[in-house]
Amino acid sequence: MTALREKAIKENLIPPTYTGEIFQQGCYLYLPIGGPRIKIPSSLSDADKCEKRFPSVYIIGVKKSGTTTLGRYLDLHESLVLANNVRFVANNGSTVEQFVQQYLADMPFAMDDQTTVVNYPGYYWTNRKPFFKALPHLPPNPKIIAILRNPAKRALSDYLHMELTRIRNTKLHRHVPPFAGDDIKPTFENTVLLPNGSINASLAFVQQGLYAKHLSAFLEYIPKERILLLSGDEFAKNPLPSLKRVEQFLGLKSFYKDNYFVYNEEKGFFCAEIPTRPDWTCAGKFKGRSHPNVSEEVILKLAEFYKPHNRRLATQFNLSRHSFDWID
Repeated sequence: MTALREKAIKENLIPPTYTGEIFQQGCYLYLPIGGPRIKIPSSLSDADKCEKRFPSVYIIGVKKSGTTTLGRYLDLHESLVLANNVRFVANNGSTVEQFVQQYLADMPFAMDDQTTVVNYPGYYWTNRKPFFKALPHLPPNPKIIAILRNPAKRALSDYLHMELTRIRNTKLHRHVPPFAGDDIKPTFENTVLLPNGSINASLAFVQQGLYAKHLSAFLEYIPKERILLLSGDEFAKNPLPSLKRVEQFLGLKSFYKDNYFVYNEEKGFFCAEIPTRPDWTCAGKFKGRSHPNVSEEVILKLAEFYKPHNRRLATQFNLSRHSFDWID
C-alpha cells in the first residue's frame, strides 16, 4: 500500500477496500475511477499550503461553444484549479463585501503556486452585472477567456439542448418553467423564424450569438490585452493549439502534449489521456450528439443576421478568418 493511499484510508477519505491507484494534484486526490475530487489529508506535509483563493482567470462562455470541456481540460493542468459554475449571489440585504466573501467560500482549495480559474457561462449573460459590481472588490488585473463558436451553429445547439431538456423533463413528469427569454417550439425553424420569415432577434439563444455587443461590456472594465478569445470550432477539431494559447496567455509552463489528446471515432470528438489525471477522459454522453435536419435556408438567414455583428467583433479584437472562419 502506498503511503498516500494509506493516509487517505486512515482519514476515511477512501474505503479500506480500495486497492487501486491514487493521484495527487495540488490540494486534491483523484481516483482513476472518477468521482469527485478529494481534499488531501491534513496529515500530508503540504496540506497547510492549501487555501481558498480568489480566482484571477474567468472563463465567461459562451454557452454551447465548448466551455465545459475547455474548463475540464484546464483543470488537468498542474498549475490550475477549476471552480465550475460558481456565480455571484447577492442575498437580500447583503453588501457587496458579504457576497464577495461568500464567493470566496465557494472556491476550491489551491496552493500558493496555483491559479484558480472560474468557469461559468453566466458571466457572459445572466450574471454579468453582479460580476462587474464585484470586480472592484476582487484581486486586480483579472484575465478573461471566452470561447466562441459559429453563432448560427451555436444557436442550433442551444435550441437542441433546450428542446431535449424539455422532452426529458416531460418524460420524467417534471414541471419546469419555460427557458427565460425563449419561446421554444417543436422545430428549430418555427422557433427562430417570425411569421414574415425574418429572424426572431428577441430570442435569448439568438441574442447570445451577438458576441461583439456582449463582449463590449467587458471592455469597459477589462483592457483588451487581458481578454483571450478562442475559436470553439477550432477547439473541437483539435484542442491542443487552443490550450497552448491559454498557457501562453496565462504565463504558464508548458504542460499539454500531442499524445494527451486522442480522437474518439465513436464519440466524434477528442478525449484526454493524461497519465497523472486518469480520472477524466471524455465528455459525457450528451456531448457530440448529432443535430436534427434543418433547412439550409434557415441557417443562411441566421448567418446573414449575424454577419455585421461578426465583422464588428473581428474589428474589436483583431480576429483572423483563419481561426474564426465564420467571419466574412
